Amino acid sequence: MKRFFYLTILALALPAAALLTGCHHEMQALGNPEARTGVLRMQVSCNGEFKSKASLGDASDFRLLLTRDDDWSKTWDRVADLPQELRLAPGFYRADVSSRDTLPAAFDQPIYKGSVEFEISAGVVTPVTVNCSLANMKVSVSPSATLIEELSDYRITITNAPSWDDADIARHTLVWDKATAGAGKPGFFTVAPLLVKVYGHRAIDGGEAVAEYTISDVAARDYHLITVDAVVTGQATFGIVIDESIVEKNEEILVPGWEEAPVDGHHEDEGDNPGGGGGTSATAPSLSWAANPDFEPTPIEATMDINITISAPEKIASFVISVDSDILSDVIAQLAGDTSYSYANNGPYDMDLIGNATLVTVLGGMGVPTGDQILGQTSVLFSLSDLVPLILIYSPASGSQHIFTLKVVDEKGQRLEQSLTFYAK
Repeated sequence: MKRFFYLTILALALPAAALLTGCHHEMQALGNPEARTGVLRMQVSCNGEFKSKASLGDASDFRLLLTRDDDWSKTWDRVADLPQELRLAPGFYRADVSSRDTLPAAFDQPIYKGSVEFEISAGVVTPVTVNCSLANMKVSVSPSATLIEELSDYRITITNAPSWDDADIARHTLVWDKATAGAGKPGFFTVAPLLVKVYGHRAIDGGEAVAEYTISDVAARDYHLITVDAVVTGQATFGIVIDESIVEKNEEILVPGWEEAPVDGHHEDEGDNPGGGGGTSATAPSLSWAANPDFEPTPIEATMDINITISAPEKIASFVISVDSDILSDVIAQLAGDTSYSYANNGPYDMDLIGNATLVTVLGGMGVPTGDQILGQTSVLFSLSDLVPLILIYSPASGSQHIFTLKVVDEKGQRLEQSLTFYAK
């Protein structure tokens, strides 16, 4: 599942007479004449899901740092403390948003970060979006029932310290043991190679085994699911399985030892790594936008290049676009014949481009791929180039945002979500 968190900063330039006096202290702090300042009106919203399956952070508790190119800066420890309206002098700014807790290793601590640079000009509308995404790695440990039964104790230690002898290793290390590993409690690590050490005793004879392994190929948003299983006669094995909807990696680690006694219930024909996470993982859906590879907020123009390439090696089974627009959502609902819908009462409208026969016919005539052009396909060039500019016909409010969230599900149930933000100038 893919999650996206959006911190939307909407800047509206207002006449000087309309400015709230509560922001006057900010103008004084900047030392600029009133005529030379603009007004930032900020709004925070959360949308979508992170593909890491981590819990979505509370935006109100995120930290915001606002800096300007002349070394001026201001920090809000909580986004919730941000003033509703804020005067800023013209200049080039950078907004950095991050989670408040950023330990190098901790249980239940996803870290979200996002930044954007923008310019504030007197009397000019400046909509800004900070896309916050998961910046650390998630690790879960899952012991098999056989392992829990056959071992009297075990300890799985994972660190992102440079070595096991590092002076600061305690802050970088998490431990799962027989009492806690089965609870499924996830750990989170800042991005660095992971060192894994497994130590345990077999209940039947007290036999001891130790194994060490290094996971070098790591990146932000990786989800490492470490499964530990004692299933091979005379040995204990454990494999590292990476959730294939997040990142394609499969690693297997062999724990030496326990050669002298077979594990009850093992059958020689079970395979090389039953339950250990071997095999080939399917490729999750992905998409790219050549004209805007970072999916930055885009101004609405009469002519636009919104051609999205969708790749789904396991074939597309469902494709829905959630349209969050106070203009276009109602228009599309009418095209679909949905007379009971209204944006004011129902919020974003889900545009089913495969299952809604009416939309398939109507939008297909506007150059939007629909129906069999999407269903069962492994690659689709999807275009919104003709649809989004229709918003201009309805004279959208300057600075208003119109968000299209693409939701793809393949035949293996793997999901992808990506939001595209467009704004009126």
